[in-house]
Amino acid sequence: MTIVQLLTTMVSIIIVPLQGDINSRRCQWDIAAWYEIPSSQVFVCDRYPEVRRYFTTHELAHHMWFKLLTQKQRDSYKVEWEKSKVLGITHFWREYGMTNVEEGFADDVMYIINEPFKVNKYPPQAKKRLLKVRQLMSLVQRKWNQNK
Repeated sequence: MTIVQLLTTMVSIIIVPLQGDINSRRCQWDIAAWYEIPSSQVFVCDRYPEVRRYFTTHELAHHMWFKLLTQKQRDSYKVEWEKSKVLGITHFWREYGMTNVEEGFADDVMYIINEPFKVNKYPPQAKKRLLKVRQLMSLVQRKWNQNK
């Protein structure tokens, strides 16, 4: 089972129409997707179908961050994220990943899953951070498999 398949067994994914739903207003604010921690729900606006998988995997990564990683694991990623942030945008997929450590992690998971061939094109510190993300993804998968 891939990490995406695993995460989708734990999280409800709700496609939000652009009109007529209680959540539709958020889609009008140029928000593509969001994750609600208490309910473990991912909401994805019903637009941009060509990149919906990116938004969905980004939000699934938030579930991994907040519900599946230990504080020690989050701290180990944060060390690498902070080193990359000092080096600037060339060490991130996009500027949004520099917003905070949680968004950086979610962006890293999103691109590792959707654009794995691009990982080797990044500078050494970025590769080190992405290796950390891959290790954390593997740990989550292994732990889940052991608990089956």
